[in-house]
Amino acid sequence: MESLGNQYVTAKEADTHTNIVLLHTRCINSKKLYYRLKRVTEEEARDLGFHLVILSTPLQEHILRLVTCSNQTKDDVNKAITKLNYVIPTLM
Repeated sequence: MESLGNQYVTAKEADTHTNIVLLHTRCINSKKLYYRLKRVTEEEARDLGFHLVILSTPLQEHILRLVTCSNQTKDDVNKAITKLNYVIPTLM
């Protein structure tokens, strides 16, 4: 996320293992982000052009766990990144 220019959330390479990514949130409570990623608003779907729910697990106040699975494509991952970059600033 940091390499994509997101100043609010980072994913540290040292915390990334196979299909597990830990997002470290700087200013957003991980539970707040967790609940928002489970939803797709009408405005979001219109702006992004797709509906995507991201399931995650809040581990600590500022750490959110994401897991990919083998049937997800590169396009799926890119859409998830797009959604994260869309949603995170709205929670600030």
